[in-house]
Amino acid sequence: AEKFIDELEPYVPADAGYAVDLGAGCGFIAGEYALAWPHLTVIATEVSWPIEVDPEQFWAMPLLRRSLKRLSEDHASKAEKHRNKRGKRKFQVEPTEEMEDAVRAELYNRMLSQAVEVDVLQAEWHNVAEFKGQCRLVTCTMLMHQ
Repeated sequence: AEKFIDELEPYVPADAGYAVDLGAGCGFIAGEYALAWPHLTVIATEVSWPIEVDPEQFWAMPLLRRSLKRLSEDHASKAEKHRNKRGKRKFQVEPTEEMEDAVRAELYNRMLSQAVEVDVLQAEWHNVAEFKGQCRLVTCTMLMHQ
């Protein structure tokens, strides 16, 4: 993710707005964008396919939704373990790891609630049309990954 962030950094303006990641795959890198650029609301999307996708398959929107849910749950579980571990100690420890995991859990949960499918072959991208004029970055991480 650091390579993508370094490559995109010169193109990311400092003002608040939205970043839309088309074809975000599992959503992990989109989450790293959100952490690197907290002034942007990162919208993870998956690209529409001209076929009906079985929601039980592990690709396209099912992959994105499952992965964001899993990432959120994993970080929430880690934060809880850090809290429990910290609570058992006789002295107070800086809850840095706990806070980082809690922030990531909330981030992935928020991204899951905002994840949409986009038909990039259409002239108008209806599922992200509400962000028109407010996008500061539109990228396709999985294309850059290839």
